[in-house]
Amino acid sequence: MGLLTQATKQIFGHGTKKGISVTGGSPGFSIRNQSGGNAILNQLGAMPSSSWLFAVVDRISTAVSANEWKLFQQTASREQAEVEDHPLLSLWQGVNPFFTMEEFLECTTQHFELCGEMWWILVRGENGMGPPTEIWPVRPDRMRPIPHRTDYIVGYEYTPEGDRDAIPLKPEDVIFIRRPSPVDMYRGIGVIQSLMIDLGAERSAAQWTANFFSNSAMPGGIIEYEEGLDDDDFERAVERWRVQHQGVGNAHRVAILERGKWVDRKYTQRDMEFAELRRLNRDQIIGAFGVPLPILGITESVNRANAEAAEVLFSRWVVKPRLRRIRAKLNEKLAPEFGTGLRFEPVDPTPEDRKLNLDEAVSGYTNGVLTLNESRTRLGEPNAEEGGDEFKPSPSPLALASISKAVSHTKAISDEEATIRKNWSKRLASELEDLVAYLEQFFVAPALQDYVADSAWKDIQVSQKIELGDLDGYNWDWWVKYGDEVVEELEKAFVISIMTDFPEFVPVQAQRLAAEYAANRGEALLRLDGDINLQGLTRRRVNQLVSTAISEGQSINTITKALRKDYAFSPARAETVARTETATAQGQGTKGAALEQGRNEKRWITAGDEGVESQCLANQAVGWIKIAEQFPTGRDTIPQHPRCRCVVRYRTAEEPQAESVQSTGKVRCPKGHYLGEQLSGSVFCGKCKTLIQV
Repeated sequence: MGLLTQATKQIFGHGTKKGISVTGGSPGFSIRNQSGGNAILNQLGAMPSSSWLFAVVDRISTAVSANEWKLFQQTASREQAEVEDHPLLSLWQGVNPFFTMEEFLECTTQHFELCGEMWWILVRGENGMGPPTEIWPVRPDRMRPIPHRTDYIVGYEYTPEGDRDAIPLKPEDVIFIRRPSPVDMYRGIGVIQSLMIDLGAERSAAQWTANFFSNSAMPGGIIEYEEGLDDDDFERAVERWRVQHQGVGNAHRVAILERGKWVDRKYTQRDMEFAELRRLNRDQIIGAFGVPLPILGITESVNRANAEAAEVLFSRWVVKPRLRRIRAKLNEKLAPEFGTGLRFEPVDPTPEDRKLNLDEAVSGYTNGVLTLNESRTRLGEPNAEEGGDEFKPSPSPLALASISKAVSHTKAISDEEATIRKNWSKRLASELEDLVAYLEQFFVAPALQDYVADSAWKDIQVSQKIELGDLDGYNWDWWVKYGDEVVEELEKAFVISIMTDFPEFVPVQAQRLAAEYAANRGEALLRLDGDINLQGLTRRRVNQLVSTAISEGQSINTITKALRKDYAFSPARAETVARTETATAQGQGTKGAALEQGRNEKRWITAGDEGVESQCLANQAVGWIKIAEQFPTGRDTIPQHPRCRCVVRYRTAEEPQAESVQSTGKVRCPKGHYLGEQLSGSVFCGKCKTLIQV
């Protein structure tokens, strides 16, 4: 009696059908192949019959079994913490006394590839109670699901080898992973079922080849005699030919024929196409499994680039989906046996795309977007000893786009604004979820922590232990959380503004100005003591909501709804931040570039539609002014308001020359500005910045 048979009988009795009914399915349920073990056995037995089938199944099963797994436990704050020591992890790493995890997965993955099914039996402790202590793989042809009229499946039957009595198994003691069959809702379908004809052709072709080389199924030539030979002459001719010419040692010996004529047998085009036929069979088998040729060591038209691409495709589209199937069943059937909040996760098998990293590194450095060290880091190389933190003095992609007029100023700024808006939407959403999780610990009694999903949760009132000062314990430091990515966004927007308005500007100089601006602006936006301090509004709004909750006894559900509807976490706020910061970077970028180039005048230009506000119109009305002066509203550049769509242009103008004047009476400029009395000649109006003749 096999070990697995003993284990199953230990749970369910010595061959007796206890615990479940095994009387078969109800009307209307298909049980195709449930008892057809021979068909499944034929599929399992196909693996050693074809070298290419063996190769592809072996490569997939070893890749799946070699993957690393991790176990995580959900904490009270809903974060996932890795667990390194746990009975569930120990069980998975050593499934039973005779199988390692790798052997176990390799075995059942072979089953899955051949017939589309994995079957695991969970063996429990004494009397079949408690969590599983062992996991055993079983052949799919020995398992049969038992349909039920209302419960879909009431149990399973396992038929041991050489034992006529099927052993009943409860649903909770069987883990069944399958590739769903389109014709049988209870069984899986394997790739082999679509390849049976091709595998037969492959076996026949292999046998033909073996026969050809072992006993020359087709003769290499014919000896013709005009007259027939008697038996003695025939035997003598055959024996002499065999002794003189058969075997490697007699190769190329001159043949002497007595009264005979040698007729060579030529290979036909059909014979020459036989190798192509075998290659076609190979490609059909491999293609059915979706495995790239380089993964099997086939080097036809292979270089390093497409070999690495094949590895990425194999991991992403072959190995990873199979790991996800296994993960789903582990987390559904096995992990809950050991407690709540446990979750298996396979390590992503997809290798790093080195070609993509190489393209980014080379393109980034060549176009002045990345420093030499940043490019080398993407390739996993150490930093350069000299000049590693410098940009290559060549135009960036943005500068090239501006020079060729391929990208307009408006489109470039608009695209960057959309990126910033998307990123801030994610940050605010993440901040909201973290804050809600933080607040929940004060609103739920410790004894109820495991029942937060219960309907009674909605009626739980605010615990008296919460105080407004408890919010100080939340991590409000947005500079630590988001500083690096926000600075990167601001730097990019700053460079866009410079290079689209001043395409002749030196890219390295633009990057220097951008880095300085982005660091200062980022700190002002995100630091707790920053001048702008975006999280200040958020913190005040949360304090108000919690203060109201304490005074009115609101539930956490009510507070959560209020937070989700509040402007502080809304997409509208993300849009406002994006518009404001893009416009600010645009204004400061063009201003910095203009000063660097010696421009001395500037002019405010509005969008020119009905949405322009009066303050912006006032700034536009004054025309060109000195670059160091402020516009009428007190601004020196855009934006005038959070959603400002204006721009400021710069130029280099000649300084007006002083003219001699004579008194002729009161003088005003065409716009009515008083200039003085008794003036003549050329007079400069300081308000409208124009020269007039008096």
